Amino acid sequence: MADNNEYPNSIVIGEGVQAKGTFRVPGRAIINGSVEGELIAKDIFVGPTGKAVGKFKAEVADVRGEMHDTIVTTQSLLIRSTGKVSGAIFYRELEIEKGGEIEGEMSHGSDASDKVIFAQESAAVAKPGVVAKPAVAPTSTPAAKG
Repeated sequence: MADNNEYPNSIVIGEGVQAKGTFRVPGRAIINGSVEGELIAKDIFVGPTGKAVGKFKAEVADVRGEMHDTIVTTQSLLIRSTGKVSGAIFYRELEIEKGGEIEGEMSHGSDASDKVIFAQESAAVAKPGVVAKPAVAPTSTPAAKG
């Protein structure tokens, strides 16, 4: 198992996990399950079983699974041989391995990412960290009577 200190201030969405919401991650976001919504992280890694749909922004995105909708990278976007990326794609550097797929509107350059406004960037956030809105409101379970 990986050392928890390897990626401080990070989030891992495991295989089979479905997450929906708005996330702000100061470190790395590792997606091996499914994420739907908005995610801003320093780095985004989408594993071979990962699927991400929504608005995503990072310095670097490394895609081995799927990313769809809006992808903004301020440094580089790497699409591996098993990766599929589609939608509005903004990047400074792009690398696609043989077999990797990309489709949609692409914009290159440092100013391209300024065109995309994320909801969480426009709202003031008191502290950096993960901000998530649950997809389903929590329910309470009545206490068992004995």
